[in-house]
Amino acid sequence: MFCKQCGVKIPEDSVFCYKCGARVASSAPEKQRGAVKPPVGDSKGEIVFRGNGTLHKFGSLRIDREKVIVPYEAGDIGDRKTAKRKIIIGDTISGRELRWIEWTKQNGAKLLVCDRTIVNMVTWQELDSLRLIFGTIMKIDGKSYRIRSLTGSNGSEGQLGAGADNEWDKLLDTVGDEEDLLHWRNSFTWCQEAYCEVDSYRSVRGYATARGYGGRNSAIPNGSVGFRPVLEILNEDLL
Repeated sequence: MFCKQCGVKIPEDSVFCYKCGARVASSAPEKQRGAVKPPVGDSKGEIVFRGNGTLHKFGSLRIDREKVIVPYEAGDIGDRKTAKRKIIIGDTISGRELRWIEWTKQNGAKLLVCDRTIVNMVTWQELDSLRLIFGTIMKIDGKSYRIRSLTGSNGSEGQLGAGADNEWDKLLDTVGDEEDLLHWRNSFTWCQEAYCEVDSYRSVRGYATARGYGGRNSAIPNGSVGFRPVLEILNEDLL
């Protein structure tokens, strides 16, 4: 289909035009207009893609080997004077499943984005040391995924908002900005990029508005900033 505002071709299930930012309300699926549907019931280890914005429920959070209940006051990852602790997303534990938003990017890559931050009071540097910023491989229910953080802009002029070339804004362009789906309120999400104004800061998104942006010190824990994992599909049989 085409945007009625600027005429550019856009994906059929878009909520906003990625070029001009105009809302495509008439073509948005019901779940993108505020009625978020419950997660689908995939068989264990077999994810069936059903369309952008679909919620999938699988995988569970562990900090070290301790099982963590989400939702979702996952809290601190421990005393920073001790050895660093491991954040692991592993096999599904009944009643402790994570929820993932299905998203197919314009290049065809299929991602699953966690519907909220799952660990707060964790620094960007700690996540990077665990290879959770730019990516590491983990197995969930026998399937391999690359787990990482989203890109979210460095905050430069023209690099934020509808149509901007970063994953956070493109995700919102596609699935909408509903709090009931993305749970962005009162919780920033760490992103990959350095903040353009301060070298030691990293970009964060969300909190007051879905497209909110800021920079936070990469080495200082903050209760309002957390880790929102994204899964890249590595198994061809899932596609």
